[in-house]
Amino acid sequence: MAKKIHYTKEMKECPYCGNDEFYIKQAYSGTCNYYMRFDMKNEKAENGEMYQSATHKDLTKYAYCSDCNKRLFLIDEYYNALFD
Repeated sequence: MAKKIHYTKEMKECPYCGNDEFYIKQAYSGTCNYYMRFDMKNEKAENGEMYQSATHKDLTKYAYCSDCNKRLFLIDEYYNALFD
C-alpha cells in the first residue's frame, strides 16, 4: 500500500524523487485570437492572453509529481494552505 502524503507549507519537493514541481490534471476549453507574424521567421507573436477566457476544470482531486508522476496529496490541502 502506498504511503499517504499530506501537503504542508514546509513541503518543498516530491518525497519520492526530490523534484520541485507538481501538476494537477485539468480539462480546459474556450476560444482565442491566436496571433502570428507575416514574416515567418520562427519568431512567435505574443499570445500570452490566449487562455484568459478559457474555462478550466480539475479532473482529479490529487496532485502528481511532474518528474516521477507519483500521486502526492489532495489538491484541496494545497489550496487550503495557501489561504491559511
